[in-house]
Amino acid sequence: MSFLQNAKIRTKILALIVPLSVVAIIGVVLMAQNYKSADNDYSDLLAMDDVATISMARASQSIVGLSYNAYQVLAYSSKDPEMAGFVQNYDMNKKELLNLLADAKEHAQENAASVDPLMDQAKAIIAITDQAVKAGQVDDNTTSQTLLKQADSKIDAEVRAIRAWIKSSIDSVQVQSDALTDNTNNTILYTLSVLGTVFVLALIAALFVVSRGIV
Repeated sequence: MSFLQNAKIRTKILALIVPLSVVAIIGVVLMAQNYKSADNDYSDLLAMDDVATISMARASQSIVGLSYNAYQVLAYSSKDPEMAGFVQNYDMNKKELLNLLADAKEHAQENAASVDPLMDQAKAIIAITDQAVKAGQVDDNTTSQTLLKQADSKIDAEVRAIRAWIKSSIDSVQVQSDALTDNTNNTILYTLSVLGTVFVLALIAALFVVSRGIV
């Protein structure tokens, strides 16, 4: 107790203020870190899943466009000057479809494995429509039409599967978002509880300084 008895009044007051200030600063820093961590988690979750969901939605459009282009090749004569454009658009949609599915798998995180069946089905559809387009380019319309009819049911099933995947992905994001919210709230509550306890202890220590030193 010799320090408290012999120290100057300014030193004693600082011994009261400094611990409380340190606890307050630490509390602010910890709370800021918790909020920053939660913000990063939300940003990562939304960024990755948004990319996957958008890629899937675009893939659905590409497969419909691919089918439309294949039917254009069937409907027009091989001598029609627009035939080359139809084939080019078909190839573009085909390439885009596979790229979008690959992009969705890359960003899907927990749902990445569920993209594989959609990719396999898309390749199976392309194998059929490729043959149909080749037949249409030489005006073998009977073969082309038969092949496109085979592809129609597969395309319809693929589009439905993609829509279901998108819905499942959105639901998954909601579940993960709720989990992040709960985890963040629990972390902040725990941090406040610990800081509150430390602050009370620091206040008690400061009051002890007052009672033994200043008064």
